[in-house]
Amino acid sequence: MQQQRRSSKESIMAIQCSICDASFTLKGNLKTHVRRIHGSEVNFHCPQCNYSSFSKDEIKRHILSVHEKKRDFRCEMCHYSSSNKSHVQNHVRSVHERVRPFNCGLCQFASSYKDSLERHVTVMHFKDNPFSCDRCHFSTGYKSTLMRHIMRFHEKVKPFNCDRCEYATVSKHYLKCHIQSVHEKAKRFTCDLCEFKSFAHTDLRRHIESVHKKLKPFKCELCHFSSSYIASLKKHVTIMHSKDKPFKCDCCEYATVSKHYLKCHIQSVHEKVRRFTCDLCEFKSFAHTDLRRHIESVHEKLKPFKCDRCEYATNLKQSLKRHVQSVHEKAKRFACDLCEFKSFAHTDLRRHIESVHEKLKSFKCDLCSFETYRKWNLEKHIDLVHKKCCTKRGRQSQINKTLLHTLQHNF
Repeated sequence: MQQQRRSSKESIMAIQCSICDASFTLKGNLKTHVRRIHGSEVNFHCPQCNYSSFSKDEIKRHILSVHEKKRDFRCEMCHYSSSNKSHVQNHVRSVHERVRPFNCGLCQFASSYKDSLERHVTVMHFKDNPFSCDRCHFSTGYKSTLMRHIMRFHEKVKPFNCDRCEYATVSKHYLKCHIQSVHEKAKRFTCDLCEFKSFAHTDLRRHIESVHKKLKPFKCELCHFSSSYIASLKKHVTIMHSKDKPFKCDCCEYATVSKHYLKCHIQSVHEKVRRFTCDLCEFKSFAHTDLRRHIESVHEKLKPFKCDRCEYATNLKQSLKRHVQSVHEKAKRFACDLCEFKSFAHTDLRRHIESVHEKLKSFKCDLCSFETYRKWNLEKHIDLVHKKCCTKRGRQSQINKTLLHTLQHNF
């Protein structure tokens, strides 16, 4: 196996340019590079911008597609259009027919284009990132990625804005995908195993790997966390293990690693923004995911995730995972600095400190002097003490309104 891998690597070794430091795995790309960069054939220039080419036809295509916006050739399966017929043909083969004739000899990567395979080998296997940011340590194998990085993180520029919402991005392509997926609700790909549909094929592939194949190749080196998505792993490491939380709330002691998380915290906790309302009851939530979970657990009574060691069942996969680790595996990840208390969840440690050491009781009853540090204790108190008392006096409707007001006020 190692000999086969070694021979594959030798067959795609980079060909060095004799004039500069550029290297290529395909001889044809090297010739094109020499003609365009070092040769004297770049004689044709666009009269409307700085674009230049060694081909007169390339200049014509550039003017038609970029400046005159003429795209006469259209894909019959989606919204894609181009001024070049061959581009549409390549689009159909790569996106809809999923033809991948160019395969990497070192991994399972496959592509519809030779230059994509070349970039993959250069970046992933030779670890060559020729495009470096002069403002930070970021480097990449793609010039376009570097440009987006500079615009997003250093210049704070997002020139492409959605005219239907507040979304803005550094890429025209990202904006187009946003409009089609979010506003037009385009679902181009369907799962053969269930009713799942997605706009991007990568989302369908991830769905199959995570839901049906149960694959979680991305594992945290600091704990037992694993995920089907590298983005989820990065988010987990940043939130759970990073001690640097530069974004701090002015209204409370909340701090986070993300400006977006801070914005959501302020809107949901302090401004009491509730954007989504349940059609079956008076429940409101800031995030749509909370509304969906509420409907599944409260109204549909769905608890698809069941523990194989006891009778515990829940509507959240993460809750089942926490249950197994905390109840059956007796995991205690967080320790109190003031006493010997240990807990599995950081929220339990925070509640312990607030209730035992800081003596905080944030949830107060509007009907008596009862105070507690848990919302659940307040609900139980009202249900046992005031509901029972007021039912006898015929004031059940009033108590229900008071209960709702109390819980919303304390929450």
